[in-house]
Amino acid sequence: MRKFFQPKSTSQPQVDNNGTSQDGGAASMSAGGGDWNPPAVVPPIQRPGMGVPSPAPTVAGQIASVNRYANEVVASSTGPAQSPKPTGNTLTVGPDIHFMGEVKDCDTLVVEGNIKAATKSRVLRIAETGVFIGEAEIDTAEISGRFEGKLKATSRLLIRATGQVSGNIQYGEICIEAGGRISGDVQTADKGEK
Repeated sequence: MRKFFQPKSTSQPQVDNNGTSQDGGAASMSAGGGDWNPPAVVPPIQRPGMGVPSPAPTVAGQIASVNRYANEVVASSTGPAQSPKPTGNTLTVGPDIHFMGEVKDCDTLVVEGNIKAATKSRVLRIAETGVFIGEAEIDTAEISGRFEGKLKATSRLLIRATGQVSGNIQYGEICIEAGGRISGDVQTADKGEK
């Protein structure tokens, strides 16, 4: 009979009566006496950046994941609460920025920080962390944070669930999500007046 595997070393591993090699792994010898089979269980290879696998998700984690997905589906629908897409010149006031002054020639103003200003823009978007105090004359406003002052949204005013708007407010069309707040002098804007 021909052997396909020849060990390079003539020394045989030492195996006790339980079939365990001296290094602790399970070992077996073939009936021919010269073939060596490695231990049946090989420890996993650890690579840099690989950690311990995370445990299975909990029911609460799975519910939270489903809720996030449902909120994304609702937010991406073509219903009345859809936000406008930024186009043209966009100015973003970041979360740790405090800005005071006047904003001109800006198509889309995104407020994530604090701003005290007057602006005439096409779109005003205030994030949850954003605060705008001043005057804004715009076509479309999406408020997730806080607005205080004089706001004229000639086309549409969208107040998200976390949004708060107070002051002198005029709008062409309004949409307020459950939880959104509006207070002050609130009235519709005349379409012919811009």
